[in-house]
Amino acid sequence: MKVNILIIGYTGSGKTSLIQAVCGNNIVPDSAIGHGNSKTKDFIHYESENIVFWDSEGFTAGRAEEEYIKWFNEFVLEQERTVGPDEQIHFVWYCIMGPGGRVTNSDRQLIKTLFPHTLVIITKSDIMKKEQIEAIQKELAAENIPSDNIIFTSSLDKSGINKLLKRTYETMPEAYNDAVKSFMEQRRKDLESYTEAKVNELCWWGAGRAALIAIAPIPLADMPMLVANEAYMITKIGVVYGINVTESVIATFLGTVGASIAGMTVADFLPFLKIPIAAGITYGVGKAAGAWFKSDMTMSAEKLEEIYDKNKLETKHIDWKAEAKKYDL
Repeated sequence: MKVNILIIGYTGSGKTSLIQAVCGNNIVPDSAIGHGNSKTKDFIHYESENIVFWDSEGFTAGRAEEEYIKWFNEFVLEQERTVGPDEQIHFVWYCIMGPGGRVTNSDRQLIKTLFPHTLVIITKSDIMKKEQIEAIQKELAAENIPSDNIIFTSSLDKSGINKLLKRTYETMPEAYNDAVKSFMEQRRKDLESYTEAKVNELCWWGAGRAALIAIAPIPLADMPMLVANEAYMITKIGVVYGINVTESVIATFLGTVGASIAGMTVADFLPFLKIPIAAGITYGVGKAAGAWFKSDMTMSAEKLEEIYDKNKLETKHIDWKAEAKKYDL
């Protein structure tokens, strides 16, 4: 039994690229990707062993919402009339382009009219800025969309794809769970290698920026920037796992790991100590954050502290002044 997933959203939101990231370019060829220009007309389906992905023509700014919704509903109704239950649409992924930093009125209207089994997918998260992440979080929260049903993804580095599949499995009608589970197991190893590489890159990025900030000559003046950098790094690491990282999520993590750049003492700000301590703490926090998000935010405080301490210690002999030159603010 196969599950049918419909992917919809604005033209250029990365629908086809998302399907390719999920199931590979052996099923979705590079030639199908429009790179901002719609190459999908009406509906095209891409079929894997367990899942049929229905790619849809994108919604454009000049098209009336009512017309698009009618077109979508007619497709669903036509399926209900002409095919059996196992061939009908069972789930919807609604795509919003993350770097736009906004949820349009059309997005709101379309999401409200969709299936009860719908996830909101924020695409291109790898190039989102902090303020764009926060803006989209705020707008979707105002629409009462459950935080767990908002998934950040990147087709480029495969960020969030495992989370997307896992959440699809959790919210899919039970009769089709086995199909999604089988697909997840087939793709997990490949997707996890992308995720781990990206998290490692972000830990170095956050620590390098911390070192750059710590080079500032005025003691304590850089603390707000160090704290903001740490929070931004944690957010970006969470996004790699597809998680909607709010302020409360960050607070819960820092409370669980029991470590933060905010815990630096006045003594730590001595010129010869400040740079390696700031970078080491940030790196350790980043590694612990990666492990915590990977565990679906269930890892124990004891295990997180162990990961933090181990990774902080491993940075002891890094030349952080040299490392800082690779990054900017």
